Amino acid sequence: PPLTTIYGLTEISKSAIPLPLIQQTQTEFDYIILRSLSNTPTLSTLQTELKQVFSRSQPTPLPTILDYFRSHRCLVILDDVHNIFSSGQIAGEYLAEYKDYGKFVKQIATSSHQSRLILISWDKQRDITNVEGEHRRTRTLPHIGLGDKACHISTVNSVTVEVTRTD
Repeated sequence: PPLTTIYGLTEISKSAIPLPLIQQTQTEFDYIILRSLSNTPTLSTLQTELKQVFSRSQPTPLPTILDYFRSHRCLVILDDVHNIFSSGQIAGEYLAEYKDYGKFVKQIATSSHQSRLILISWDKQRDITNVEGEHRRTRTLPHIGLGDKACHISTVNSVTVEVTRTD
């Protein structure tokens, strides 16, 4: 599916889930980007960062992230999405200055393209429920933890991991 959401309580190794996926699917994607939202970038900042990565191997930059998702096979994993949610409110509600993320996520989920966006959070985004009902290509995976196996899995925080296929 173009959009997958993984959510669950803090400290249950949700961030470790995509790491084997990255290793197993490296050859299936032109770009693989793992980005933490722990420093709460605006959507504009995030899109600029993603475009910079995507445009390195392209002579002419494309205008939008969706254009890159359509012309290349991209895997973008956004971790710590809960950092752009309001606390003490309804779970999965975006802070006022991050509401445009909701529109962006919906656009990725409902548009035709060959890429994937994976969101990792403590809470499920409220607007994802509506998208799931309308589009069967959206999946939400509640995560309850890895138990004892989690002790030897390291998580990725506040870094961007980038894998670009060169063939």
